[in-house]
Amino acid sequence: MSTVAGLPKFMVLKSKSDGKYLHYLWNDDSFGPYVNDLGCKRLLDPLSPFVKLEVVPSGSDPAHLIHLRCCHNNKFVKLDSRYGVSWISATANGPDESTARSTCTLFRPIFPPGEPNTVGLLHVQTNCHVRTFFNQGYNDDINGVACAYSNDGQGMHRFEFAAWESYDEKMASKEGETRQLRASNVANMNAKDVEIRQLRASNAANMSAKDGEIQKLRASYEEKMKAKDDEIQKLKYQGKGGGGGSDECLQADEIVAELRMEIAELKVQLEDACREIDELKAASG
Repeated sequence: MSTVAGLPKFMVLKSKSDGKYLHYLWNDDSFGPYVNDLGCKRLLDPLSPFVKLEVVPSGSDPAHLIHLRCCHNNKFVKLDSRYGVSWISATANGPDESTARSTCTLFRPIFPPGEPNTVGLLHVQTNCHVRTFFNQGYNDDINGVACAYSNDGQGMHRFEFAAWESYDEKMASKEGETRQLRASNVANMNAKDVEIRQLRASNAANMSAKDGEIQKLRASYEEKMKAKDDEIQKLKYQGKGGGGGSDECLQADEIVAELRMEIAELKVQLEDACREIDELKAASG
């Protein structure tokens, strides 16, 4: 839900100079006399109830002016003058739109050009910009407390604004993101499983085909070996019965040489087939 110029109804303001959230200064000894004021003193989580502010549109000019309500103590933000400085204090019981009184709780949001999600705050009655006080000559009690100090643009403190989320809302959002991530991971894993099964099935088919090729090569090899062996035995028999001339010996040598060449070729083919099967097994593993 948006209010003035897109500001969320419940928002947090993060200082663009030191990264701390503007927050309520609760009853803590370290805050000294600035309890109930606002400041950028502690590094608080944006889920903290101390940083939650409600943007309340003005009744007289709801398009341009707002009130701020501290959600921790349900008090409206006003100026409280002490030690010569107007401090930003969450102590007003209700909104006050009288620009003639110092109790006025009206602020004008200012959006610097070229800085998205950035806002400055101008207190309407004093025409002073909200900023955090800092002076090296002062102690830590006062430094970081918010005040209405400067009436020129250079003194305006810039805040990055965002919608406030409760812990439950944040957890619900994170749980939703986690469920989506898990569902996406499961879908990806299932897709990979299908790819692996398809690859294994393809590799199994290829391996079966290669096994068939090897069996054929072995059968051919054994058949040729037997045929050559029969030829050699026949030549040997003829040599014993007919005197064993030099022509028969030469022919036997040629057959043996030819057989060796064929054996070498078959060996290469077998080695290639076995190597392809090993590669398929490695790929499917």
